[in-house]
Amino acid sequence: MSLRNPTAIATADRNAISLRLAGSKERGFTLIETICSIVIISVAVIGLFAIVTNCVVSNNTPQPFEIAVGTQYVQEKLERIYAEKRSHGMAFTDINTSRYPDEPLGNGYTRTTKVDAWPWDADVNYKRISVQVSHNGTHVADGVLLVAN
Repeated sequence: MSLRNPTAIATADRNAISLRLAGSKERGFTLIETICSIVIISVAVIGLFAIVTNCVVSNNTPQPFEIAVGTQYVQEKLERIYAEKRSHGMAFTDINTSRYPDEPLGNGYTRTTKVDAWPWDADVNYKRISVQVSHNGTHVADGVLLVAN
């Protein structure tokens, strides 16, 4: 083959390529191997996704309707405390945690009320009333009311 003859170089290259393809052992992947690897990787990814989803959204995560019911219970209690203070002339010192024990509300809901001074590092001019509602032991809603002296 002559280096000056471009036709001879092209023919030699074509012959080398065809010889390489015909005489070579398997190189690369076949279609079946590729499909099998995609299936295996897909199963692994789906399994990992299921594990991650289960960790993020556990059974202890409250459902939207539980949050809505819990929020209603919180609102009801805060409004009742505010109404007692306004209509019955309740003294500021009468507002304390012992006045509001934990309440089982039915259907697995429990309401807890806590009263403390606010702000903590100053004269007691306000009381902070915190109401929390849980459903079967899982916290679903809470609310806070500040009452002035």
